[in-house]
Amino acid sequence: MSTPFTILALIGVLGVVGCTNAQTQWLDSLQPSAMATAASRGQSEMNCPTATPTLMSREMAQPPGYDTPGMLQSAEYTVNVQGCGKEQVYFILCPLGGAGCYPAAPGTFVGSP
Repeated sequence: MSTPFTILALIGVLGVVGCTNAQTQWLDSLQPSAMATAASRGQSEMNCPTATPTLMSREMAQPPGYDTPGMLQSAEYTVNVQGCGKEQVYFILCPLGGAGCYPAAPGTFVGSP
């Protein structure tokens, strides 16, 4: 393997790792707000002040049709809220711009590659 090719391959791998690390940091930082949003929504809709959220999944996402990475990107969380004999799943979106988290319909955003 030639040295220039090896260097380019290494740069590519480091770029992917760096991007993944940044996404993980965003997901970690926005998760408490997403969980609080789901809990509040569930407690209200289920009329159950003791309903508690459980994280099911999380990923970076963007609206369908936006192919440019980073454009209108959000963190998407799937949260199960249980309490008072009831259970509901919420899809919570948290825009990276700091607009706050909000519940959304499933499929509103699509996962990033």
